[in-house]
Amino acid sequence: MTVAVMLCLSATAYCRTDAIALLLQQTPVNGGTVNLKTGVHYFEPRTEITLTAVAKPGYQFVCWLGDVGDTTSSNTYAYLDTPKIIIAVFERAKYDFIAVAAETSTG
Repeated sequence: MTVAVMLCLSATAYCRTDAIALLLQQTPVNGGTVNLKTGVHYFEPRTEITLTAVAKPGYQFVCWLGDVGDTTSSNTYAYLDTPKIIIAVFERAKYDFIAVAAETSTG
């Protein structure tokens, strides 16, 4: 057991110092999709990326949280000059209920 731990501790760590990290998330997880998969992505410094959020049926896009061009548009961009966290926010769609009066017949 000790040998395995020592081997893990002696392994060389890999770090991407030449790239900009983007952590992309969405909430709720089942509310829609984003053109990039959620998780950590690495880009060349000073890269501009396009982000598109598409709500699933029963949900609607609300906004982006984080440093993006337009937080209210489902299609926006992010300029990656520093590490960023960006979150696509969805919510359940609100339905307007229409009251239907029951017809009664007299006779």
